[in-house]
Amino acid sequence: MLLRLRNESPTILSLPQEIFKLLSEEKKKSPELRKLLGCKKASDLPKKIRFPPILYANFDDTKLDGLFLNSLLFMVCLKLYLLWIQ
Repeated sequence: MLLRLRNESPTILSLPQEIFKLLSEEKKKSPELRKLLGCKKASDLPKKIRFPPILYANFDDTKLDGLFLNSLLFMVCLKLYLLWIQ
């Protein structure tokens, strides 16, 4: 199941497949992945917070009541379910 999830993660997260083939240092420069980690500018470092912004509604990690309310999470769960039943 985890291997399948790993292989399908570009589809689940709507990201290009090529990003997941990059080396670790190259991944740090990927604008798509940096956005998921809360970087708004190229010079930003990923935020050091308890949970990554992708878990919050509208990527707004300043409001704790938005935790686990990002619509992307619901899409991930739906796609995982659809993969599971195939």
